[in-house]
Amino acid sequence: MESLVTGAIAVNESFPPELLDRYRPDWVIGRSRSSIVWAVTERAGNRPLALKQLSLSVMAHVWPRHPHLVTVVDQPRWDMPAMERLRALPLRDWASPGEVMAPAAAIALLLPLFRALRCLHVSGVAHGGLHGGNVLVRGPADPVLLEPETGRVPVLGAAPEILCGEAPHPGADIWAAGVLAYLLLTGQPPWAGAPEAMRERVLEEPMVPPRSFNDAIPESLSQWLLRCLARSAARRFADAEEALAALEAVLREEPAMIGTSPRVASGKG
Repeated sequence: MESLVTGAIAVNESFPPELLDRYRPDWVIGRSRSSIVWAVTERAGNRPLALKQLSLSVMAHVWPRHPHLVTVVDQPRWDMPAMERLRALPLRDWASPGEVMAPAAAIALLLPLFRALRCLHVSGVAHGGLHGGNVLVRGPADPVLLEPETGRVPVLGAAPEILCGEAPHPGADIWAAGVLAYLLLTGQPPWAGAPEAMRERVLEEPMVPPRSFNDAIPESLSQWLLRCLARSAARRFADAEEALAALEAVLREEPAMIGTSPRVASGKG
């Protein structure tokens, strides 16, 4: 998470004083309206960690362990998970706007991401906050999904039913992951425009088929992606188990997509 630092921000009196005997605050990694993240050092063992204070939190005992989920090592307060501190780039910075990934390179990132989501869903947890800022990329096939940040989901990452007031659920996570997959494969978001008009576009406007931007995408992969982004939750994959099984079926048809290929500079259009 150190990659999120834009400059050393002085730690101030907002750090919880009751935790000073357990953690030494080093700097503030970042803040938002709903959270603040400190880089801290655990005094017992001198271990570098990231301590996040959230308005709501997934409790440590329901956040499962998985190689592509951030490891929650402690929960000193109900709203403050302490996590491993990662050196990685957010996915939104890994894939530059307009840059298209070869399908194999995109799949190399998407497979472990969907496996991490499957681990959450099997554990009974819907992430509810998946977007390009809370997937960190340590390498070409090594994404790490962070815990959700309440109130921080961009409109594009929110499934239509979430925009209409429904509670988070696994199928909505599939929509959010589909948005990221579309961006990786095409270099474009599924809808573009001013943020204030995005809700109406997501709810009403047709999506440009991904192969219009990148004709290297096999038709079977395009159909899988379009199902991830089905407006109707009933037509979308119900959870990551179902989405991952369908993606693995695509890969059996298209074995050339297994493995990592270099990113390409641009696609069709």
